[in-house]
Amino acid sequence: MGKSLDFVKKEVDLKKNCFEFGTDKVLDYLFYKEKCGENLWSLEFTRPDTREKFEVKIKYDPETDFDGWCGDRCICDGTFSHYLELAKRNLICIGKYELERKSGFAKNRPAEGEAVYVVGNFIWTSEDSEEFGTPEKPWMNSRFVSYLPLKCEIQ
Repeated sequence: MGKSLDFVKKEVDLKKNCFEFGTDKVLDYLFYKEKCGENLWSLEFTRPDTREKFEVKIKYDPETDFDGWCGDRCICDGTFSHYLELAKRNLICIGKYELERKSGFAKNRPAEGEAVYVVGNFIWTSEDSEEFGTPEKPWMNSRFVSYLPLKCEIQ
């Protein structure tokens, strides 16, 4: 399915079971109206300080030579919908990266020019343990982790 899994395994010490899921399918499901080309989506974000809206272009290409990744995790009851929530959080991270880039805070990325974030497949892992649950919520015994390999290209 591309270079995503190999890149994440090289960057993160993955010893758990993991699987790859096509980011294009997630983007189609979550943001079906914002598709603006073949494997290209435009996502709208809002600056938290000024409430000004800005767009971020995300391109799906699992064969890219990635140079970074974003990730998140959650403790849950093992329901698949939690993976979609993690996927949303990964995409929000890309919006934060773009805001930092435009503000001049991102290292090795010029503030000028239009950025396209090329993403690979989501890499999702899970593990179950009673230690994740609490006395109030013992059924919350799964930990899901999501990784999204990416590369920022300045146009």
